[in-house]
Amino acid sequence: MRPPKSLLTAFFIAAVVLASFTSCGTRDKSLLTEEEVVNSPKLLDRLYTVQSKETLGPEDNPVEVAWYKLNPGEQTSNNNLPEAVVIAKDSRGKQIRLPLMSALIAIKCPYSVLKTQTSILSVRYDPGGTAWNSHKNRIVSLSKEHSLEILGDVSYIQDVDDDGLDDLLTAEDIWEEGLGIFSHAGAPRTWIFWKTDGNTLVQDAESHRAYYENEIKRIAGEIEKSPAMAKVEYFSLILSKFLNYRVMGRTEEGWQEFNRDIQRFDNESFPSLARDRQIPIAEIEKKIRESLGG
Repeated sequence: MRPPKSLLTAFFIAAVVLASFTSCGTRDKSLLTEEEVVNSPKLLDRLYTVQSKETLGPEDNPVEVAWYKLNPGEQTSNNNLPEAVVIAKDSRGKQIRLPLMSALIAIKCPYSVLKTQTSILSVRYDPGGTAWNSHKNRIVSLSKEHSLEILGDVSYIQDVDDDGLDDLLTAEDIWEEGLGIFSHAGAPRTWIFWKTDGNTLVQDAESHRAYYENEIKRIAGEIEKSPAMAKVEYFSLILSKFLNYRVMGRTEEGWQEFNRDIQRFDNESFPSLARDRQIPIAEIEKKIRESLGG
């Protein structure tokens, strides 16, 4: 006599459930989600090894930060486990858990306390690709008022103005792509500085006006050498100079300088990056103005 369908169905469901678990009672790694791994102390202890654990931050808000690294052999082609996890916990019990999916990041300690006017933690969670802003560093407040609040992401952390403090940076690189004539390295750009403001990040051009002014002077000096310069390189410089004016809020002055500098290219064309056609300067200038909304 054949068993009833209800019994077969129940047996099938039980088999599926049991198949998803290993002999030690935990789910198959290929079925684990990122959230499950990050939020399970048992899974972290079984699959990861603590690389460092230390207390950081200001005296009135000490924060314990632990870095877990995935054990060798745990990651397979069927898995998508975080390569590392950073967990921060303050003295009041508040926690944040940040999964890091890249093996490149997991090679070395991915976090640091920055040299800034406010106490903040940076966790590098995406090594990025070739685009200027593809790198990702998550900025976390260590202040007592905004303890362990995620303030936002920046692309770079460097002391570009030589004042001894770490600068939070993204690249103003709106023409890295789109115009069709610049390589990644040769594209016009400048830096956008960020600072903490309560529980968020805001742009901070005003505190770095001297940097932008010096960049404009430096670029102007390069432009004076233009007779010996390739025209694509020259064009990148005049656009970079414009971007420095624009970030400072002096867009109209930047346009005036741009219109003067671009006179060199009357009725000229630029080879496309793919080298498959010549792009008239009028077409490029139109794209530039459209990308800025005017």
